Amino acid sequence: MGYTNYWTLKKPFNDTQWNQIKDEYAYMVENFGNIIIEDQTEKPDEIVFNGLRKGNLHHETFYITKNYDYIEDDVDRYSHNFCKTNRKPYDLAVWHLLTFMVQVAPDCIEISRDRGE
Repeated sequence: MGYTNYWTLKKPFNDTQWNQIKDEYAYMVENFGNIIIEDQTEKPDEIVFNGLRKGNLHHETFYITKNYDYIEDDVDRYSHNFCKTNRKPYDLAVWHLLTFMVQVAPDCIEISRDRGE
């Protein structure tokens, strides 16, 4: 296995929630950008990052969007997500952001993880 972070989006984030999440992400980039994450975000309604390629500290890319493809009759189709970090240092950034999202928007997201062998 490896370290894997899971999240289920129950509904899209509202503007206030997303702005708080983006502010926290900006704080992460400012404080950890030269150490554990490469910012790959291109659109204002998404957050995309990975570990640094230098030193082979990357694994799977973390991706989340404010407005996922929510279809009320087919909510399970797009709502389940995961990011395997394979014990790389950026796992802390992924988990930090997910736990922050739960604090800001508990009605929108559920999270879990396995810290496999």
